[in-house]
Amino acid sequence: MDPVARRITFDQLTGDFAGFLSIPGLEPIVTPVETRALDETMSLVLRGLLGPDTRLTGSRRDTDAARP
Repeated sequence: MDPVARRITFDQLTGDFAGFLSIPGLEPIVTPVETRALDETMSLVLRGLLGPDTRLTGSRRDTDAARP
């Protein structure tokens, strides 16, 4: 975790995710789903840590839509 850059970095511990995405034709389907799931999950985690009124924004989109 880098509080100055406001960034949390994750490492993959198990599995072969890169190999999964190399299946032709699946990446355009899987990538938006995984991105949305990660955005929504991280917004829930961060609001749990920082409070429910925390406003989260990202470079791709505003994640307020993920608010429960």
